[in-house]
Formats: sequence, C-alpha cells, structure tokens
Amino acid sequence: MKSRPFTGIVVGSLAALLFAFGTATLASWIFASSTGATFSGLDDQAIAALSMTPALRVVGYLCVFMACLLGGAIAARFSRLQSLALGALSSWLFVGLGVYSAFSQARDTSLLELAGTLLALPAFGVLGAYLHRRFSRAVAPLDRTLPMWS
Repeated sequence: MKSRPFTGIVVGSLAALLFAFGTATLASWIFASSTGATFSGLDDQAIAALSMTPALRVVGYLCVFMACLLGGAIAARFSRLQSLALGALSSWLFVGLGVYSAFSQARDTSLLELAGTLLALPAFGVLGAYLHRRFSRAVAPLDRTLPMWS
C-alpha cells in the first residue's frame, strides 16, 4: 500500500467531523426531546441556554473525543510509518474549531478548559492511531519448519 499521509489526514479529519456532528446532533435531539422541547419552537437564547447545560456539554465533549479516536484510526490506515503523527494531525479541524469558538464571543470558556481540550484532542487522535496499529497487525502463520512440527 502506497503511503499517502496528506490523504490520511484529510479523510480522517472529515470522517471525525461527520461522526462528531452526527452524534452531537443525535444527543442534543434526545436531550431536547427528554425535556419536552422542540427545535422548531426554540429561539437563539433558548438554544444557547440548552448548549450551556453541563450534561449536554459533557456528552458533546465525549462525542468529540470519540470522533478524534475514530479520525486517528482512519488516518493511521493510510501510512504505517507515520501513523502516530497522522493520528495527531487528524484532529487539526477540531483544534481549529476549538480555537475559533474560544476567541469568538459565542461561548464563555475558561482558559483551563480550552487548554485541556486542545491538548486532549491530538492525544485522542494518537490513541486512535495507536489502537489501530496495535490491533490491525496480521497474526503470523505458524512456522512449520520448527522442530516441534517434525
């Protein structure tokens, strides 16, 4: 298999973004329906208040961290030699979105929360790449030339 690191980074990032968007949307829909709210009847202030709910924020972080695991594993499939670096770089989209949302006035985030998240995202990408590399190795066939087989 030819080594294609840039393709691995892009495909891993996009797959992780789609996974995170889908799971976060599903989680917020389930959370909103459990509270009896509908998305058509919510204004911007209600959506902002709903997004600041601690339970929904934790679920959102878990979705993003799982997406970085998935993105790191997908990126690692494209190059065996640089799999851990590709896993870390596959989270560049989430790091960029995190920096953008921190410096825009959309959310109030603490500096500790921002630093922890931005350091954890590449770490989860590396963990996904490591897990892919660890568990995708083919098991070597038995060597029938050893003396115990004769």
